[in-house]
Amino acid sequence: MRLILASNSPRRKDLMKQAGLVFSVKTSKNINEKLIEDELLKNISEKKPYEQAHDLTRKLSFEKANAALTEICCDNDSSCEDIVVIGSDTVVVCEEKILGKPINKQDAYDTLVYLCGKKHRVYTSFCLLSKYKERIITSYTEVEFTNMMTKRTKLSKSM
Repeated sequence: MRLILASNSPRRKDLMKQAGLVFSVKTSKNINEKLIEDELLKNISEKKPYEQAHDLTRKLSFEKANAALTEICCDNDSSCEDIVVIGSDTVVVCEEKILGKPINKQDAYDTLVYLCGKKHRVYTSFCLLSKYKERIITSYTEVEFTNMMTKRTKLSKSM
């Protein structure tokens, strides 16, 4: 079996290596995550943000895996019979809204500051996709960051 990770995420690569998996990486430039997200959310706007995040991570993990598999394999390519592609996506929901992926370091910092002292959910889906089978697994974790601003203020007052 050949295992392919449809992601350039350093964290995902590290997790796969830590699990002792032998894999290669193949990402597709044919995936427009924003377009997929906008289209899906438009169609499920009546759902709560937590349900939307669940559906969104499932859709994006499948689309990433499918795009990579499609680029590697032709319909009649028997060499693809032993390929399994893993696609994955993660979304954060806080205060009834889905947070987008940070676009730069400042945006990442602002997001972390926003999350400080708040409970939020981190949804992750991964799709295992082969020529004949598909399996998508989704989970979420509830997270609460310590309010670093409060600690920083207390620390500076004690100096």
